[in-house]
Amino acid sequence: PLPETLLGPFLKLLGPEGRGITGQALDSQ
Repeated sequence: PLPETLLGPFLKLLGPEGRGITGQALDSQ
């Protein structure tokens, strides 16, 4: 898994749709 420092900006670039399962996984941690 990528560090949150990379995932954060990456998910922001993807937008709400980009979060999807990855965003839910991060939120569940």
